[in-house]
Amino acid sequence: MFFQLALFVTMIVGPVLLAWFKGDVLLNYLERNRKLSLQRRRARITRALPVREEVMAILLDVERKREDIEDRTARALGQFRQVTGDGRALTAHATAAVILDELEAVVLSRESLFHDYLDTACLQSDTLEAVSEEIALLRKVAEPDMERPTPTPGAAGQIMETMRLVEKKRAEIDRRLDRLGRG
Repeated sequence: MFFQLALFVTMIVGPVLLAWFKGDVLLNYLERNRKLSLQRRRARITRALPVREEVMAILLDVERKREDIEDRTARALGQFRQVTGDGRALTAHATAAVILDELEAVVLSRESLFHDYLDTACLQSDTLEAVSEEIALLRKVAEPDMERPTPTPGAAGQIMETMRLVEKKRAEIDRRLDRLGRG
């Protein structure tokens, strides 16, 4: 039983501790091997092309230059990771004036964004007010009138009375919507 427990702990905890303490070394080793195999494969593919020797030499030189550029880019990205907590590393060529100018540009751009957000909020507020007034008008239209027209004899009389009420309500709605459009 003890042996099984020790084996279980070794199989579970061992790889975790190995990854914890030596993970970066292992990843660097794997990355270096991947990079070397990629270089070898590119050189092998370039040599396999049906071209003359001088063209092949130029192609291999271009491959080396490209790898050099990739290395410099990787170093630059590594230095970028090592910047201070606020995102800026003071270097010999960076002066306080340059940093202040950059800070001013950032503040001005943020202020511009703030004003844009404020304008958007005002427009949304105006839209909400207009929609609220429109809803109130539609509610008034939807509510039944308390005053009912006196029934006139015959179906034609009822139709004429209904048409008169519809025209009256339409005129009232047009008037309210005109006021809303001007306000």
